[in-house]
Amino acid sequence: MLRRKIKENTVKILSFYLPQFHPIPENDEWHGKGFTEWTKVKASNPLFKGHYQQHRPHEDIGYYLLDSPAILKKQASLMHDAGVHGQIFYHYWFSGKLILEEPIKMLLKNKDIEMPFCFCWANENWTKRWDGNDAEVLLAQHYSASDATDFINYLIPFLKDERYIKIGGRPVLYIYRPSSIPDPQQYVNIWNKICAQHGIPPLYITAILTRGAHDPRDYGMDGALERVLHDWTGGNAPEIKDSLQKYWPVNGSVLDYGDVAAYYAGQDAPKEFEYFRSLVPTWDNTARYGSESYVVHESTPEKFQGWLEQSIAFTKANLPEDRHLVVINAWNEWAEGAHLEPDTYSGYAYLNSVGRVLSGIKYLDDKPTALGTNAKLIVEIELPTYLTNNLELDKFVSTKFFKHLAEAIKHCKHAIYIKNAEAVRILKELKCHVKHDLPEKTDCKIQFRQLALISDTFLAEILKTHNIFKDSVVISNEYGRHHQLQEYYGLDSVTAESAYENSVILIPDDRKSGTYKISHKARAFSTQTSTLLTAELPEITTIIRFHKNDSIFELKNALLSLSAVHSCIVRPVICAQDLKPNQLKDLIQLCAKFEYKGLTGVKINKFSSKNNNGDIRAKLLHDGLQAAKSRYVAFLDHDDLMMCNSYSYLVNRLSVTGKAVSFGRVYDTSYESNKEKLIKRNKTYEYGFTYHEFLDVNHAPLHSFMMDTTKIDISSLHYFEDQKFMEDYYLTLQVFDENNTDWASLQDNFYVGDYLHCTDRSHTLAISDTVSRDTVITNIEFEKCKKRVEDLKVEIKKKLNGH
Repeated sequence: MLRRKIKENTVKILSFYLPQFHPIPENDEWHGKGFTEWTKVKASNPLFKGHYQQHRPHEDIGYYLLDSPAILKKQASLMHDAGVHGQIFYHYWFSGKLILEEPIKMLLKNKDIEMPFCFCWANENWTKRWDGNDAEVLLAQHYSASDATDFINYLIPFLKDERYIKIGGRPVLYIYRPSSIPDPQQYVNIWNKICAQHGIPPLYITAILTRGAHDPRDYGMDGALERVLHDWTGGNAPEIKDSLQKYWPVNGSVLDYGDVAAYYAGQDAPKEFEYFRSLVPTWDNTARYGSESYVVHESTPEKFQGWLEQSIAFTKANLPEDRHLVVINAWNEWAEGAHLEPDTYSGYAYLNSVGRVLSGIKYLDDKPTALGTNAKLIVEIELPTYLTNNLELDKFVSTKFFKHLAEAIKHCKHAIYIKNAEAVRILKELKCHVKHDLPEKTDCKIQFRQLALISDTFLAEILKTHNIFKDSVVISNEYGRHHQLQEYYGLDSVTAESAYENSVILIPDDRKSGTYKISHKARAFSTQTSTLLTAELPEITTIIRFHKNDSIFELKNALLSLSAVHSCIVRPVICAQDLKPNQLKDLIQLCAKFEYKGLTGVKINKFSSKNNNGDIRAKLLHDGLQAAKSRYVAFLDHDDLMMCNSYSYLVNRLSVTGKAVSFGRVYDTSYESNKEKLIKRNKTYEYGFTYHEFLDVNHAPLHSFMMDTTKIDISSLHYFEDQKFMEDYYLTLQVFDENNTDWASLQDNFYVGDYLHCTDRSHTLAISDTVSRDTVITNIEFEKCKKRVEDLKVEIKKKLNGH
């Protein structure tokens, strides 16, 4: 917790407090014996993939009952540590009838509980529908002068309590539905008159802006509180439910948290009255409404902190210092998914976000630093018997697996132990020093759960993450097997399910928490064994163009993804342009890591442009294809990736159909290259299914197809050496035709790889910034290249029409 760091001395954070965590006779009658808020929470289930349900309280608080002062004291401690100043208790008053009043009466009685508080009169009908509509009314509101008198007389002891929250010395009272009171001024006058009789200053009455309320002055009230989501953004945040992978019907609505936060934070025009901001950590009432629920999806502590920072900035700019209040909805609305209280998914992350803001700490500034990173760790690598038995059936995959494991061990400075005697023998043959006899005590275990090829820096990176998050399970940044990208939140946190599905994970020996982290730079590429003999495996030449300005680190990942492609032998050919001597040396050293006992290796073809400063990408493409020796040929850009089953699918399509070309689909994936974070996959290229559609617009990214060169006249292909744009389309227009190409494969929408769109560097036409892209496509070079493509299309169409 961050209380010791908090330096903000004017802003006070309040949160709404729901007291429905103890049984009452009314709820027993209406909803069943023993009903509390937890009853609904425990019954909730996710509606779609990635939907966080159900919400489970952290073990530090459990499924508490508000039947003793102990839980109030615990909550007060959590508030204090995070910097939450006080609670706004929902108060349920129905013309003298009270419900859920016991927790606040208990707080009033126990003066030692340091929990500042005030009330929000929830002046709505009590119904079975939970949302205040008048269907199935159980308790109704009846307004009158006598009701106003009785109400304030009941509140007097609370208003006199030293812990009661005040603005300018005046006790604060929130009114949930000011528009429902027929004569609000009557209520205000009676309340303040009776307060004066008890020596209490006039109330500071705050209208909550919902259900038609827009200005507190319309009701004779002093200030207004924003109620985010009361209008569900009015259509300003786009609906996303149709893009979800649903488990059950989703009849309500799903919005993205980032869109919601951006919309409400952007409503920052100053008001003519005192206007207090509010926000939600998240919102999801699935526990109450099931398939009819309204969900704000993909909230993270980081996004919440950003919204809170904006709310505080508005408050400081527009309100006097004694009115620097920001309200969070809510402290414990568990059935609405809106709670600052810690849960098993995010832990204390949302509370810590409050503390960070009040401490002036940006979200990422508070990331723990690795302590004792120079200390030599004792690490066990666990290779289960089922995995090594599987490897014995495929010597080619076994060779690749152990070679890359050996490279990673050599790159790691820590003490590595492996129980598996056969694995130790193989690694020692690869001049890799590992120990067999485990000591009594290790620091952690790295467990291979499924076959994967790891990068040479894998062990160093995953252990670096372990040094930061000592008691967390750490998973690898796995690629090639799953079509759903690994989801993470907060400080690289992931779920237990993610760890279960991950091929390589780190388990700390002294594990104290139930948290899980991802090490983004610990790259692992899923693979599997084949039932074919090595001699029976099809060979594929994959042509990769590599320029002196390209990243060798991204090339390494591309080559690893190709090595992980199973059921074939991939022979990469790197067409390297204008490399300096040191770059060529680095490339040769990298390629040596992909030599597998003569079974396969990486060939380097060197090219030079005029003055070593040209762009001969078309030549690289053409000459690489001309030099290919294998029957099957594919392409891959140095910074893109292939999935492990990609080539087996494409070879099978070519074999079954007898066509010259077959297709898969590739994801358009946003990627932060510096941090090696795969951010989001889009099915951008899932269009175009026929030859004529291909003639209209290129719908075949370069690594989405494979060619059978025995069915293509490679020698007839021509190119322009200065074709800087659309050079791949110029090539494929010459290769693909209506009859020789497996257009039917496009109907499968079978995904074979990822086109990585880096968010932290530029591409040619893969530019997300519209202005930058327009600059490219309107220059003279682009127009020249485009005309060549259009001219070629004209020739093709003439032939198709018999001219």
